[in-house]
Amino acid sequence: MLGFGELPWGDAPLAWQISDIAYAVIDLVAAVGLYLQKRWGVAAFLLAATSEILLFTLVPHWFVLRPEHLLLLRGFIVYHVFAMGIWYWLWRRENT
Repeated sequence: MLGFGELPWGDAPLAWQISDIAYAVIDLVAAVGLYLQKRWGVAAFLLAATSEILLFTLVPHWFVLRPEHLLLLRGFIVYHVFAMGIWYWLWRRENT
């Protein structure tokens, strides 16, 4: 959306445009909810992270223009798994 990619946002594949808009909304909801320390913020974060992991794992061809982009996509998957692991560790520490 900000023009950091290889293609202008308007010329990007439709899957990218839809996911950009959807994740812009859900990430904003998650950020506000986490800032306010609300349960719905945690739910939005987990929904966003889980759905991105599934999306990037099940249909990577929607997001990969060149073979080297697959490595970047796998890095996103690792990042989301790591972020969810940290959240789970903090949650367990607080609730035990």
